[in-house]
Amino acid sequence: MDTADWNASAYHRVSVPQTAWGREVVERLQLRGGETVLDAGCGTGKLTRLVAERLPQGRVIALDASADMLDGARKELASFGTRVRFVQASLPKLPLVEKVDAILSTATLHWVLDHPAVFAAFRAATRPGGQLEFQCGGAANLHRLHTRAEALAQSAEYRDAFVGWTEPWCLASAEETAAQLQAAGWTRVRCWLEPRPTAFADDAAFADFIGHVNLRPFLARLDSGRAQRFTAALVAAAAADRPPYVLDYVRLNASAWAPPEGAA
Repeated sequence: MDTADWNASAYHRVSVPQTAWGREVVERLQLRGGETVLDAGCGTGKLTRLVAERLPQGRVIALDASADMLDGARKELASFGTRVRFVQASLPKLPLVEKVDAILSTATLHWVLDHPAVFAAFRAATRPGGQLEFQCGGAANLHRLHTRAEALAQSAEYRDAFVGWTEPWCLASAEETAAQLQAAGWTRVRCWLEPRPTAFADDAAFADFIGHVNLRPFLARLDSGRAQRFTAALVAAAAADRPPYVLDYVRLNASAWAPPEGAA
């Protein structure tokens, strides 16, 4: 999983696109109100709140690798009391003491390199007949920004900081994801890619967003001065695009179900 530190308060502020896309994933959950749901990669809890609101007799397990994100989620979800339990863990590890009825994950799994292991862990943690719904970056996600950032990283000014660099994300196709889910024992599998180009109002908004979200693994290797120059170069490149300041997001969606009790 990506290990660059998250700034939870900044992410909570700028993650408007991820929250909007995540609402659609929450709406795909088929809940009666008494289930236990795992939010795998809960972040600061904005979407976890929507799940908890749909579970007046149920519970949510809010899991994230980042202690800072979980601190933000605890504040966001304090009103739910013991109906929300917080777990710090890096996927594919799932240190749960009970199985869950459903798993939700949004804007997380592209930061986990071993998808087959994650899907197997999700399957092992889900009760018979349970539901899995997730969305993350998919094939060609942020291709323009990633291509520019990697080229800049290998330029004379920065290449010393990127010796041994490997991509810290897994951007999978719908077809390979479906095959991996089925191999992990999931049924009724449906996967699809969805382009979601996202525009920003100006250079400041674009810089603020990419600096706190997309460029974190790059900027973690640089001191503050070089990080500012690195970000500014990518903002300048985006300014010359037509239209300017657009991130070429592509989302990978998946729905799947654990086999019912007694299924072969």
